[in-house]
Amino acid sequence: LVNLNKKKRTKAIITESLANKYLQILTNSKNTSIETPDFHFWVKENFSYQIIGGVAILMRCMKPVALKERLYYIIAEEHIATGHGGAKATYKQVSNKYYGVKRYLINKFVEKCKSCQMCRFFIKPLAIQPIISKFFMQ
Repeated sequence: LVNLNKKKRTKAIITESLANKYLQILTNSKNTSIETPDFHFWVKENFSYQIIGGVAILMRCMKPVALKERLYYIIAEEHIATGHGGAKATYKQVSNKYYGVKRYLINKFVEKCKSCQMCRFFIKPLAIQPIISKFFMQ
């Protein structure tokens, strides 16, 4: 995120407060006191909302947006659902259900997963060099 432009950095991972702002714009389209008209247009073009169980959920590409405050729980749930299947399987599972989860976050999560670390197979080089006798060398 540090490498991104300042404008894009704030929108790269959506926080709950930013999602509430987007939802407010989507539900009260007449109220222009929240942000500029250009921002209103951008939100309406890129996001939608769906009411599930009486709660408005921010959506993009027909998927709920993964909020920053819930990212850990989303990734953990899907990683366990894949049977600790690795970063690729976890990313595929998460990206099928949610929008906005970055691949590098999943890679970091799988790297730190204690279950995955214990089962990881490492090839260790031999600690000693082979002993070759003088008889063999003649």
